[in-house]
Amino acid sequence: MTDLTLAATIVGLGLADALNPFSIAAMALVLSLKRPLLLGVIFLGATYLVYLSAGIVIVSGWGEALKRLAPLVPKLVGSILISLLGLMHIGYAIWHWIASKPADANPKVSIKQTSAWGVAAFAILSTLSDLPTALPYVSALYLIENSGFSYSLAIVWIALYCFIYVSPLVTLLLVRQSGTAMIEQLFDKINKGVVWCTHNLIPPLAACFGLFLGWFAWAS
Repeated sequence: MTDLTLAATIVGLGLADALNPFSIAAMALVLSLKRPLLLGVIFLGATYLVYLSAGIVIVSGWGEALKRLAPLVPKLVGSILISLLGLMHIGYAIWHWIASKPADANPKVSIKQTSAWGVAAFAILSTLSDLPTALPYVSALYLIENSGFSYSLAIVWIALYCFIYVSPLVTLLLVRQSGTAMIEQLFDKINKGVVWCTHNLIPPLAACFGLFLGWFAWAS
């Protein structure tokens, strides 16, 4: 895989991960509270730091172990493991198609107020709960770890990936601060759009990445 292809793949995985409906819906919920700028920044910052920290821990810990084991593992085994990761993406897509519901079937959730600490805890717990299903992130970390990057450059790529991941949250925060009229109706539409993406957009994207990983496993 060329450097350009690798970079495009990592960025593409980040963009797919950025469509995470749960973090977007959670951010829209936080921005409906009093003090939206403060609480939005706290939620955004906590989400970014948790995601970044998780990536660094994986690359620093598990990644080093994988580097030591890599020379002992035949190429066929590596191809099989990547193929299994691709199958997980496809399985995730099928599960989403079956489990997700149309927008009208999802109740609207709202809360009136909470503390800054409560929002930070909410961001940390919601991000941690998403990590086990963050298949694009796992794929990107695998590619970064096996790219031959230096440790410092790998951290830069992880930081960039995490920024791409939170970019929709940054956009929501900017929209909220713009003072757009009828902001509540706008965020209601955003919530409905998130539900639509969950049902119609995320499954095919996950399936496409699964097929790509299957191709990559045996073409590289």
